[in-house]
Amino acid sequence: GDHRDLHLCDRRQRQMCIRDRYQRRVRDQIRNTPSLCFIYFYSSINTQMASTTPLRIAVLVGSVRRNAFAPKVAAVVVAALKAKGVDVSVVDPNEDKHAWLATVKLPFHHAKGDEVTADMQATQAVLAGQDAVVVVAGEYNHAPSPAALAILDNFHRETWGGKVAGIVAFGGQSAGGARAAITLRTTLAEVGCLVVPSTFGLSAPWSAISEGKFVDEAKAGYLDKHLDEVISIASAIKAAPKSAE
Repeated sequence: GDHRDLHLCDRRQRQMCIRDRYQRRVRDQIRNTPSLCFIYFYSSINTQMASTTPLRIAVLVGSVRRNAFAPKVAAVVVAALKAKGVDVSVVDPNEDKHAWLATVKLPFHHAKGDEVTADMQATQAVLAGQDAVVVVAGEYNHAPSPAALAILDNFHRETWGGKVAGIVAFGGQSAGGARAAITLRTTLAEVGCLVVPSTFGLSAPWSAISEGKFVDEAKAGYLDKHLDEVISIASAIKAAPKSAE
């Protein structure tokens, strides 16, 4: 009996040793793989880390329809981020200088020489300098609003690569933008963003927001949780030691 117990103990130790070696290999792989590194950091750090510079997050306003609700939803997101000490940049194709963002005639990564306009260059520089982005998009016909996709498609991994991304989607009563969020998650991943696990969905924004705030305070709490996740992961990646070139 004692001999068998000793044998079982040795086997358990070997199994633990194998498991530990495997876990170390997985952690090393995650640390060295940009598309997975946020998982490691988020699993070990879920609060905003101190930094010498504020976190920079761009809010993308994904609609140019007349009387669209995207600007109103985006304003709530911007206010929530600023309350958390984030340096926020708003990219809104409703502004005349950004009107080109609502279509995809000549993406930045296809433009050459004089084709790169001053605003295209300036907008790309702003976006490239962000730590994270939050896409605010309505759901049209079970898909994200065309303007939201156009903003993303006007650039590629030279701009979006390695950035943490959050999704704030809204729509009618039935799904609250959930179907748009599914497509956005795939698109953001394809252009190189690290999409956080959660999303924020809002049903019937026309009755959910009044005077720049949510009518239901619980909605503000859900948005805070989503934005905290974006901030937490982006902060951890920003604070991580940079590998030697």
